[in-house]
Amino acid sequence: MNSKKEFLDYVWSFYGTDDPIYPIKNLKYSDLDKAWQIYESRLIEANKQGGTITDRFGVNRPYSWGYGDSIDRERMRDILLDDLNFKMEEDKEVLSNE
Repeated sequence: MNSKKEFLDYVWSFYGTDDPIYPIKNLKYSDLDKAWQIYESRLIEANKQGGTITDRFGVNRPYSWGYGDSIDRERMRDILLDDLNFKMEEDKEVLSNE
């Protein structure tokens, strides 16, 4: 990705409200900025620690910017869900089949 906006647009295409693949309930584009701030601070902290970060289980894991790849997108999703308390939209197709 060449810019922050390009990356946030990529994340939005997966989780936003404009026909996303995996919609997150009540997500606004501005919420991506909040998630980005958290992600960026974790990347900076990981860089200070030699490219690792301690996860919620106390395990040191590699943590670096992947130039906007799917791992970066999934980390943003995890921040939205775990840190900012968003929820995934329920899958209407699965519910209608039950």
